[in-house]
Amino acid sequence: MDTATASLGSPCTGLRKLPKDGREVIGRIPHTLMPEHYLSVASEAATLSFLALRFQLRVPTAFAYSASASPNPVETPYMIMEKMPGVDFNDCSESETGHGSVHREVVRMQALLHTASLGSIGSIFFKTDIREDWQTPLYAPDENADDASRLFCIGPCMDPVFSRLREESDRAVAVDRGPWPTTS
Repeated sequence: MDTATASLGSPCTGLRKLPKDGREVIGRIPHTLMPEHYLSVASEAATLSFLALRFQLRVPTAFAYSASASPNPVETPYMIMEKMPGVDFNDCSESETGHGSVHREVVRMQALLHTASLGSIGSIFFKTDIREDWQTPLYAPDENADDASRLFCIGPCMDPVFSRLREESDRAVAVDRGPWPTTS
């Protein structure tokens, strides 16, 4: 990115390169100011996979990811994911029919997501990506086991609000990130 920024004369936050088959992909790296930024990559990849498996939602496919900085050629956590086709929501005018249909689709998805009885409050992870002592079951005890419950668990909460708790001196603030059994 430094090379691209120097060449273009302004800050560069992304590069676009298309594979020969014309499929577009996005390469993402986490913001390193977030404590445990490597976990955010693992949680995002797992959440996308969970949404596709459990709810058959059309979400970007995570083709590859690495939650650690080494050993990988990028030397930082990364995810390579599918770029979804369509028009960017910010590029639509409010008068276009797209706005209303997008809002209806978001509400439909939220209602669908509320049908899952998750076991704890936290973020979704593949069981293979986080330490066993950080894991709680994906579903509440009364929920039936399925393929998702064998692959995924609930782990620490990766909400960005926790990254805002860092002091300007760059010392991490000790915060319980969960997972928590309840909100109380």
